Amino acid sequence: MQPNNTVNNTSPAPTPMTTPMNPGGDIVFKDKPKKKTGLIIGILFLVLLAAGGIGFGIWAYLDGNQKASNLNNQISDLQNQLANQPEKEEIIINENTESDINPADYIYIGEWGIKIKIPSELNVTGYIYEKSGSSYGDGIALAGVKGDVNNIPEFAKIDSSSSAEGYLRRIENGGEFPYGSLVYTDENNNNYYYEHPQSIDSTDESMQNLEIESVNLFEQMLRDKNNYSKI
Repeated sequence: MQPNNTVNNTSPAPTPMTTPMNPGGDIVFKDKPKKKTGLIIGILFLVLLAAGGIGFGIWAYLDGNQKASNLNNQISDLQNQLANQPEKEEIIINENTESDINPADYIYIGEWGIKIKIPSELNVTGYIYEKSGSSYGDGIALAGVKGDVNNIPEFAKIDSSSSAEGYLRRIENGGEFPYGSLVYTDENNNNYYYEHPQSIDSTDESMQNLEIESVNLFEQMLRDKNNYSKI
């Protein structure tokens, strides 16, 4: 007998793989549904950004209006202060012309930070400040004339050669000056000394009398400590 070589394969044939087809015959791949979280976050961010911009715009507008209002109020206050401030009649000059002679309540000595009350009968034309290199301190030569005059007499003019109608010297830190009379001591312990003019410069008799009267008024002014005050 010949061997039976017939193989009886009873295993089921494999099921062929199939791929879904669309009606047109193309292959269709099925994707998973996309998440919408990123889109929602983006929309919320834009909404918040827009709201913040609107809020900042409103704040900036209100703040700008408030600052403008405050500035206008400050300007208005300053204008009112200037309008209500009385005019001063003080005179501080070194070299003067005829138009500079006017009655003044005080003469201001800026170098020393003091002011001196002027008698009503006296017109002070100004002063020359002299800075001394010695221990006797600095001084001022004052010039002026008695009465209301239209022309300044020669003796009352301020210039480098004027002998002046009154001289005041300041000695710092309580120092002394042997050639004058102590008339005032300020809050910093500086002493002020009055010096009488050495001579009368006018040659005409009427001018001599006017110069003497002016010198006397300067002496009264400078010797009265109540006439001195701080600027």
